Amino acid sequence: GEVLLRRQGAARLSVREVAAKAGVNLGMFIYHFGNKNEFIRQILQRIYAEFLEDLERMAGEKGLEAVLFRMAVFSRDNSRVILALLGDVLSREKTVLTFLKKNFTAHFSVLRGAIERHCHQKDLPLRDPDHAFRYLVGAAGIPNLLLAAIPPSIRPTPDSDESLRKRVKAAIAGLEVLLDGRFPAA
Repeated sequence: GEVLLRRQGAARLSVREVAAKAGVNLGMFIYHFGNKNEFIRQILQRIYAEFLEDLERMAGEKGLEAVLFRMAVFSRDNSRVILALLGDVLSREKTVLTFLKKNFTAHFSVLRGAIERHCHQKDLPLRDPDHAFRYLVGAAGIPNLLLAAIPPSIRPTPDSDESLRKRVKAAIAGLEVLLDGRFPAA
């Protein structure tokens, strides 16, 4: 079922197809999950809870670079499901919208905290935390989502962990240059 959700998104997910892939009858699916929405909620909750747990641990132990790297890896490894969820959001899929409203800001809070701690440790003035946040999210996660949107026949190879680490380090270095005033004002 998770594979189908990742590939098709919630709006196009068929309970009958999930049951068939699992080798169970439809009644067993309904007995276990109740309905399609509960099934989707449980899968999304599990995926997100694992990610958030890793992120919070890394923020406490390793700092901004580790948090951004984990976000970049998550967006690379889950790009298809993220794009499918975006499609669900655009089609106003209620289960996905409810899940995102309830859960999806937690990792952004972890990132904001990591940015603030990093700037404090480096004695960098953080005058515009929203700009720093958008800059780092754009550098770390968005390129992976863009790749997934390209048709498979012309899609470049996804970034390796090494490439993601380089991009994360470059993004942090760029932010530090901007914050300490070495970058000319526009």
